[in-house]
Amino acid sequence: MLNKALYSFFILLFMFNLPSSSGQSIYKKYGIYRNPALVISNKISWTLSMGSGKTHFSHSLKNFYLYQSSEVQLIRSKNAESPSGDLINGQTDWLNNPTDLEDVNVGDLFGIGYDRLDSPVYNTKLDAQTVFLDGDTANFQFQSLWSSVPIDFSAHYDFLKFRIGVGIHYEKLRTNALRPTSNNYGILDYDPGFKTTKVYKYYGILGYKFYEEWNSAMVGEIQIGNVKTSGEFNNDLMNRSLMVNIGLNYEYHFSEYLRLIIKPSFELKSYKMNILDNSGVLLDQVSHNYNAFYIQVGISINIPELRRSPFEADHVQLKHVITDPKKGRLEEVRGQALWKEQNPKMGQNHRRLIRHKVINKKKSHPY
Repeated sequence: MLNKALYSFFILLFMFNLPSSSGQSIYKKYGIYRNPALVISNKISWTLSMGSGKTHFSHSLKNFYLYQSSEVQLIRSKNAESPSGDLINGQTDWLNNPTDLEDVNVGDLFGIGYDRLDSPVYNTKLDAQTVFLDGDTANFQFQSLWSSVPIDFSAHYDFLKFRIGVGIHYEKLRTNALRPTSNNYGILDYDPGFKTTKVYKYYGILGYKFYEEWNSAMVGEIQIGNVKTSGEFNNDLMNRSLMVNIGLNYEYHFSEYLRLIIKPSFELKSYKMNILDNSGVLLDQVSHNYNAFYIQVGISINIPELRRSPFEADHVQLKHVITDPKKGRLEEVRGQALWKEQNPKMGQNHRRLIRHKVINKKKSHPY
């Protein structure tokens, strides 16, 4: 899927950016050479960024019972057959890889009802860590905040003030135990059973530049794509929603080719973990939200459409035309390094003369 999206993106980009006869008339008229491959590739902006992320995992157990003892935590769907005797079965690891656990002896728990709050003899029959709760009547959720260092690599094309592109994302999440939102029931923390896990995302980009001045710009950007996780999660049992990331890019332009990017963003995503019975038939689903907030810093670069002037003594700062010393043809070149202004309006790096700068005011003389 990602390969097809990338292929289509670059084919369309190539088609829409082929040099036209009207746009290239001055170069044809005077026979000025520009490398067509560089002219086309210059239209693509490549961005690499990294930063800090916080992912909020949360889920409720609606339509489930929660059984907990000092040795085990398991959930049991209300769609399951009613248990008989003192033994029940259910699922552990319902966050990432539901696993059947059978023949758990709950003693005479059913004789005192499912809701501990309605059982006046609860504490005399069970230890302090044993609970059996109805997720529909007990008002609680499990939740936790996981941290990460996200890394993004993307390519986009700007036309007018709009932006379109594709990207990939990687992050390694550091886990924490999920805590219950209520302390009324004596519920223990839920341990995910792993310290770290990896997340991969593949997304498309749509953006709009709503503010721009001399060397700064603000771009609203939305990313929509798919999420994949590493082996700690059973992807065969997961039904994922699309990932939607809404961000605001601040871009500082060192030159027309190089930019510093600072981007805060908020991301919405969720998944449902399938709960199967002993025969492999879908019994129920647990819904999980894992929305995230990111702050990232990166560099965005365009491949220059012109090469540097081959003459060491050439200090012209504007883009200009020379005679190629090897091929003898007219060629347009740039006079500045990648990180400097290539074509400033005054023909200099700065809009003010040096003698007008504060640092040189004492040395300047009145007219």
